[in-house]
Amino acid sequence: GWSIGVVSAPNRAGRPSVHELWYMSQHSTPRRGEYTSGALTLLGLLFGAFLTCLVPMRLLADDASQQVGGMGEILTVVQYNVQQGFNMHGVLNTRCVSDALSAAGADLVGLADASSPRLATSNRDMTLAYARRLEFGHFPGVPGALSSVDGGFLSRLPFTNASARTLRVPPGCNHCPTQTHLWTRATVIWGEVPVHFHSVHTEWFSDAGPQVAEIAHEIREHYSNGPLILVGTFNMPKKDHERPSETPLRHFLKGTGLREAFGAMDPDAELPLPATELVRGLHVDYIFYRGLELRNASILGDVKCSDHLPIVANFKLPPSRPHERMAVGAAAARAQRPEREVEDEAEESPMTRATREELSFR
Repeated sequence: GWSIGVVSAPNRAGRPSVHELWYMSQHSTPRRGEYTSGALTLLGLLFGAFLTCLVPMRLLADDASQQVGGMGEILTVVQYNVQQGFNMHGVLNTRCVSDALSAAGADLVGLADASSPRLATSNRDMTLAYARRLEFGHFPGVPGALSSVDGGFLSRLPFTNASARTLRVPPGCNHCPTQTHLWTRATVIWGEVPVHFHSVHTEWFSDAGPQVAEIAHEIREHYSNGPLILVGTFNMPKKDHERPSETPLRHFLKGTGLREAFGAMDPDAELPLPATELVRGLHVDYIFYRGLELRNASILGDVKCSDHLPIVANFKLPPSRPHERMAVGAAAARAQRPEREVEDEAEESPMTRATREELSFR
């Protein structure tokens, strides 16, 4: 490299001698080609480093784009009745339920019995408890002013238009433990495709047929287009020798485009159906869908966090069917916690203290 220094002239003449000038010319001036080869070596190293970094960065960018845009090619949906946050031994099931949902790879979760309007839990919002452990967005369908054990839903994906409405009180339900049942719903964004997601819990102690007919009618009238997933504890059939197709659940298959994920609505379904509820051994939890390709469905029989078993269905978007795309902004990409909108269409009957304290496990 170059250096600057003071040349001491041995001849004491104040200037270097001829021999010193020759020495300086040989040792201070770079030879021909020294800069050229060094520059080429440096450029080669920089180019190699650029290529080494560019490929992984491109792969990471593509992967991040897929995760943000589609959250993966498979959409995993779970329906779970969590028995007000307790297992069958009366122990809080927050960790058990959260771990089971995480192990299942859940993206969307419909919750039933996820609210606890009783002193034993200090009216704890179990939907929020699960959401915090899973780091999911959530919508608790039950405002504190309503006495209901119904829940809401959890979502790994961004969602909009979350709301809840009360279902009509069934006839002959004057002494039901909780008369208020809710229908929660939202639009979930999956790969920029809007998917309607609905979670329902209908009555057990009385005929829930009018509630099912009401939901089916509303779907035909207001949710007739686009992909839709309806999950819930519908408490039908009430006997293990009765087929679901013989119950009011058949309304969901008329004019809605819906299908059932487990084949339980098949008129020739083999009986008894696999149980989703452990106390009576009945199949009362369902996943209905439309506009999606079902990959597989299963009942997690080894998960005993509640008196019900979680049911799981995996979906894909049909590749041959065009979907209307929806732009997803940065704000929508974050888990949302919208304000609760409740359309109270039924008058609440006064409830006695004994009724309020009675525990409903349905």
